[in-house]
Parts: sequence; C-alpha cells; structure tokens
Amino acid sequence: MDMSATCGACGKKTQDYPVFCYMCNDYFCSEACHMTKHARPWQKY
Repeated sequence: MDMSATCGACGKKTQDYPVFCYMCNDYFCSEACHMTKHARPWQKY
C-alpha cells in the first residue's frame, strides 16, 4: 500500500505525516510549504 502523498506546493512525495489542509483539499510536506499556499489570501484584508 502506497502511503505517500504529493506536496501541493512543491510536488515532493513524502512518506511522512503530511500536513493536510481541508481548505486546499491538499497535502503538504511541511508547514512551510503549506504557508506558501496561504501567503496571499488574508494579506489583502
């Protein structure tokens, strides 16, 4: 069984416990990659 997930920001595959974001409906290899995806939206306000 393949337990790896692909990072939604950098595309790297990880066997680790990936960060899952229900807003993006995507996995991320690290919190840093996750934040790159979220860097924009709430800086507008």
